Amino acid sequence: MRTDRCTSALSALLAALALGACAVAAASAAADTGAGTGGVPAADGKGASLALSSRRSGWVGRTLRLAGADPRAAGHTVLVQAAVPNDPWTTVATAAGDGSGAFRASWTPTRAGLYSIRAVLADGQAGEASSGGPPRTITVYRRVVASWYGPGFYGRRTACGVRLTRATMGVAHRRLPCGTLVSVSYRGHRVTVPVIDRGPYARRVSWDLTSATAKALGVSVTSRVGVAPIAADPPVGARR
Repeated sequence: MRTDRCTSALSALLAALALGACAVAAASAAADTGAGTGGVPAADGKGASLALSSRRSGWVGRTLRLAGADPRAAGHTVLVQAAVPNDPWTTVATAAGDGSGAFRASWTPTRAGLYSIRAVLADGQAGEASSGGPPRTITVYRRVVASWYGPGFYGRRTACGVRLTRATMGVAHRRLPCGTLVSVSYRGHRVTVPVIDRGPYARRVSWDLTSATAKALGVSVTSRVGVAPIAADPPVGARR
C-alpha cells in the first residue's frame, strides 16, 4: 500500500516538472519572437534603442527639431522622452516611423535645465524606463537680464561664504541654493559656474555675474543672457 502511494506521488511530481518545463520553453519562445512587446523584438532584452539627433542646446519657448532613423521604427510609433536629473522620464513628443524607420518630431521646452533626451518605441517593453539606450544631453536656456558686480566688494565674503576676488567665478541669485551649478550663455560664449551669492536687488534684473564671469562671457554692461541651472553641488563650508 505504501509502495503504491509513493509511486503515485512520484508520478505527480514528474508531471508537474514536465508542465513547468513546457511553460519555461513557451516563455522563452515568446521572448525570442517579440511576443508581449507588440511584435517588436527587445534590444538586449530591454526594449528598442533608437538613434536620436538634435541640437545640443535650445531655448525655453522655442521649438527644438528632433530626428532619428532605425529600421525597427518602420511603421511604429516613436516616443521622444526627456528628463532632468532625479526626475522620471516624460514623453514630450511622438512621431511615426516611415517605411525605412526614419522619424521626425519637435519639442518646445517650458523649463530651463540640463535634459537627457531619448527615443523609444511605444510598443510594450520599448516604453519602459530601461529601454532608451544612451540618451542625448541638451542644455535648455532661459533668456534673462543680468548685471555684474565686484569692485567695492573684493575681499568680502558673499552670502554663501565665498571670499570674493577679481578671479572669483560665480553668479548671484535670489533663491537658488548656494553651490547650484549654472550654465550661462552670451553671444556664443558659455561658462558653467556656481551660485555663490544672493541678489541682485535691482528691478528687472534676475542674475548678477561676478566680474570674472562677466569678463569670460564678454559682458560689459547689463545684458540679456541665457541661463540654465544644471545641478546642485554645494561647496565645502558654503552657507545655503
